[in-house]
Amino acid sequence: MKLIASLTFKIPVLLVMLLVITDCFAQDTPLVKSLVTMTRPKGMKPEINVQCMVQDKTGRIWFGTSGAGLYSFKGKVFTRYTEKDGLMNGVIFSLMEDHEGRIWAGTNEGVYIFDGHKFNHFTLPGLDDINYNLINSANIVRFWYRYKPVFNIVQDKTGNIWIGTAGIGLYRYDGNSFTNYRYVDGKWKSFVPDAYNRINCNIYGNPVNHMLVDKKGDLLFGSAATGRLFKHDGNRIISLIDSGRVKGRVMSMVEDKTGRIWLGTELDGAYSLNGRQLQHYTAKDGLRLNTLNTLLADKKGDIWFGSTAPLNERNPQNYFLKYDGKTFARFPKEDLINTSVTGIFEDKTGNIWISGHHLNLYKFDGQVLTDFTDKTKPPVNSKKLQ
Repeated sequence: MKLIASLTFKIPVLLVMLLVITDCFAQDTPLVKSLVTMTRPKGMKPEINVQCMVQDKTGRIWFGTSGAGLYSFKGKVFTRYTEKDGLMNGVIFSLMEDHEGRIWAGTNEGVYIFDGHKFNHFTLPGLDDINYNLINSANIVRFWYRYKPVFNIVQDKTGNIWIGTAGIGLYRYDGNSFTNYRYVDGKWKSFVPDAYNRINCNIYGNPVNHMLVDKKGDLLFGSAATGRLFKHDGNRIISLIDSGRVKGRVMSMVEDKTGRIWLGTELDGAYSLNGRQLQHYTAKDGLRLNTLNTLLADKKGDIWFGSTAPLNERNPQNYFLKYDGKTFARFPKEDLINTSVTGIFEDKTGNIWISGHHLNLYKFDGQVLTDFTDKTKPPVNSKKLQ
């Protein structure tokens, strides 16, 4: 673990912790196969996974996938939502329940809202009405604009909806009007969405990869292009971590029960931010892989880490870890059979849900691991991943 000096003061003494990798999970944790499973679509590709989860006010859990649409579950059956339900894109990056109980889905083709019966497309000015043919730039720029991914959706304490996009920054919707924020000339600036600004936007400076609303009600978000963490305190956007201090793209972000912010990155391990003090955790500290897809701060105060594995590796205990503030613990290899962990979520009763490739899905209640994976329809070319 690397302790990085504060921006505002020097730390006279570095306290070095010895992080021991332990197997504190019960080695005899039973694995139970659920009679109810998340049914795989016919011909599903092996890389399809659950990549976001949320539980609504009724207790129903929603699962967004990377190509099989959206599922919901309330104890007895999984329901799948696709084009016939108004959800016109099956790649779901983010899910959020607003204060009115509506489910918002950020997809590869913008935003959809579930009204209790069907999904309706939510138009983002400057994103949904962009003229693809007018963009004269690199192919990668044209690709992202054409597919209009929305990576994150959150709602702050005042009711504003914040939407993070792949290429044209951050939107705030107050229920009546939109404000678009983009990183221009070294700072975040606000725009009223219009044709000129959206077409001339520098896509490499404006992806917003992850967001959260902290316990104080402030919006925190990470930007891939800058490698920085920002905060909107209701009036302005300020930098919490300056450029270069976090070298990897922010993939996930959570706040623990003490108010410490944890960041999972691509190729740069994990960071924790306590005020202005930044600590760095890498594979040498027990994370095993430096790319962290997903983080969870549970109600007990533990931090869960989910990592992706190369397709030719089969050692799942390396990719699912828990940190209790002193040591990292590995989940027993014989229980969680998966190449990668793509999502971790805690429901209202304290169950931990774990997802991975092939639409693998598990629930851990602290003692028993329940497998909700559909084994009847193996993914196409699944033998390559064995």
